[in-house]
Amino acid sequence: MHRFLLADDHAIVRRGIRLIIEDNFTSPALDEAENGGQLIDQIKAHPYNVVLLDIEMPDNDLSTLIPWIKLMQPNCEVLVLTGQPENVFGLRCMRLGAAAFLTKDAPEKDIVNALQSLLLGKKFVTSSMADILTEAESGVAPIETLSDREMQIALMLEKGIGLPEICRQLHIQYSTVNTYKRRIYEKLNVGDLLSLSKLLHAYGIGEKKN
Repeated sequence: MHRFLLADDHAIVRRGIRLIIEDNFTSPALDEAENGGQLIDQIKAHPYNVVLLDIEMPDNDLSTLIPWIKLMQPNCEVLVLTGQPENVFGLRCMRLGAAAFLTKDAPEKDIVNALQSLLLGKKFVTSSMADILTEAESGVAPIETLSDREMQIALMLEKGIGLPEICRQLHIQYSTVNTYKRRIYEKLNVGDLLSLSKLLHAYGIGEKKN
């Protein structure tokens, strides 16, 4: 019997994933977590074959959570299943120890194939993810130099969210957000929000403008 942990803060998403797994695997054991704290408790309480992880759920520090899961359970594989774009977070997650990265609009067959591969101890890489990995081998793109927090704030800035609102949403001081903004601009070599937006769009990131 295989045991899966569904870690996502949206109940309807967890239900959808649960149905996919129950339809394609024999008598699976399925546990759930809706935030990072619950995930940690479940990892401490049960051994898992696969954790299906939404990197956007609350109390989730991406840079530490995936490595912690692998440290606590070396034989457990992590499938990142998120609404965040593959070309922004895919390589990041794979480098942190995830065995597969899929966006939530991935076809059901890709989710099933990924799980089957992970249960065999193999990574699962989509063709687009393979291109990203190949490109990464030839050098580091400027966008990849951003930390997880810097990327989060860059995306918020691109959406037109002001610094005070970013402070409120992330529970950090104005001076801290200002420092992050300055670092983002320096790393990406841009001087204003319009240039930042154009650069993010060049990578296929950010909101589509009419």
